[in-house]
Amino acid sequence: MSEYDPPPERIGEYLSVRKNPPDLKQRRTHRWVVLNNRGDALGVVQWFVIWQQYRFDARELATFDSGCLRDLVTFLERVNREHRDARTESKSHGGIVG
Repeated sequence: MSEYDPPPERIGEYLSVRKNPPDLKQRRTHRWVVLNNRGDALGVVQWFVIWQQYRFDARELATFDSGCLRDLVTFLERVNREHRDARTESKSHGGIVG
């Protein structure tokens, strides 16, 4: 982890996410790497243009129990709500949202 990497955010007993800022050359939305307690990457939360929402893409052979899946759903609901609220606020102020 470099000095510019944000610390992981715990989203459940066994899962954390590390937010990667948007790369304005290629993407305008955030990405989060989903990590287990050992720091292993289990997948990525990223924007899916067709659905107009964030989704979780698991790494091959990653396995989750119902509690971890609930934690992921709760996180997805939160970031999708935050994204939607930011777009609404920006539009009401005449701004452009990425």
